[in-house]
Amino acid sequence: MTSLLLSLALVAPAQTPPAGVLPVGADRKPLNLDFEAGSLKDWTAEGDAFRDQPIKGDTVAARRGDMKSQHQGQFWIGSYEKHGDKPQGMLTSAPFKITHPWASFLIGGGKSEETRVELVLPGGGEVIFRASGLDDEKMQRVAVDLTRFKGFELTIRIVDRHSGGWGHVNFDDFRFHAEKPTFPVRPSAVLKPDEYKFAGLTPEKAAAAMTVPEGFTVNLFAGEPDVHQPVGFCLDDRGRLWVAEAYTYPKRHAHAGPVLPDAQKHLGDRILILEDTDGDGKFDKKTVFIEGLNLVSGIEVGFG
Repeated sequence: MTSLLLSLALVAPAQTPPAGVLPVGADRKPLNLDFEAGSLKDWTAEGDAFRDQPIKGDTVAARRGDMKSQHQGQFWIGSYEKHGDKPQGMLTSAPFKITHPWASFLIGGGKSEETRVELVLPGGGEVIFRASGLDDEKMQRVAVDLTRFKGFELTIRIVDRHSGGWGHVNFDDFRFHAEKPTFPVRPSAVLKPDEYKFAGLTPEKAAAAMTVPEGFTVNLFAGEPDVHQPVGFCLDDRGRLWVAEAYTYPKRHAHAGPVLPDAQKHLGDRILILEDTDGDGKFDKKTVFIEGLNLVSGIEVGFG
């Protein structure tokens, strides 16, 4: 009996849709925005991420015991479930008119900006709402205030442009609501990119923007393009700057040795020596100490 009950649980709907209606297409018939047609009818797929979709039943619970898909009905979209995280692509709905002040949909999967759901005004391509998962297979419902867009046309884009861990998106059941829907508040629905106050400054301007204790000053000794991808540096007793440049990270080069063959040295990491010979505070002599290294992670001088 236990086995039978478990089998039934895996295919049963995980959520009952809240009060609301599916948008309708040009023929005034409800669009397949809940995938209950068992196909991608009313959607256009690009790339391989959504090949062989939609998913039927809770395949999440079947492969891992700590999560469930929490889909609505029988079918849903999960770009990991058929072919894993590697494929990328986009799924775009047919356009439809915004007829209600509120909408909601289910979303899960990766929290990267590259795995997201967008609501787009077709005319100029303006994105009016964007959300991602929370690195959790469990889909949760988010609400969208469409009051000021009522009467506009809208399309839904399900975007998967990430092939690493959690490089997928889960989606289901877009519907309209006459009033703001009530359901548990999701921890974070809208992506807000990190802000870096001094991002994009040139080396000279970055040095000028630094704050240091009273009595100290900052001078630029070396910067791009004279050094690339530095991961560590140190000074020797002659005042020379030794810099480790990492080009192979994050994947070790196929050659097994610590130093690559001469023909492949340009593909490896290297160590530079930068020297100020005239004492003006900027390097004027650059020497490649060694090149063709594999996954350099730091540097220190020693033993004379």
